[in-house]
Amino acid sequence: MQLTPPGSGCSVVLGDGLSPMAPGTLQGLQLVVNDVRAAHAELRSRGVAVSDVQVLGPQGPRPATAADDLNHVGFIFLKDPDGNGWAVQQITARP
Repeated sequence: MQLTPPGSGCSVVLGDGLSPMAPGTLQGLQLVVNDVRAAHAELRSRGVAVSDVQVLGPQGPRPATAADDLNHVGFIFLKDPDGNGWAVQQITARP
């Protein structure tokens, strides 16, 4: 299965036998969204075990607050059903 977000030049390919890697061994996969809080709410509403929204800064991760500008620093983390690790990052504007 190939998933391509609307307007994206990138896709995620999921399937059986595509790689010799064992399920659950791939970590650090990253997706970018416009609104990490909305993505968090959507995933939670579908029953996905996902971390709280976090801000990654020079001092390390901390819980996001309502006042935080999450552009480039807002993340959520989850594992897919095989155990692979995903990070979802908010990028709303590029410098």
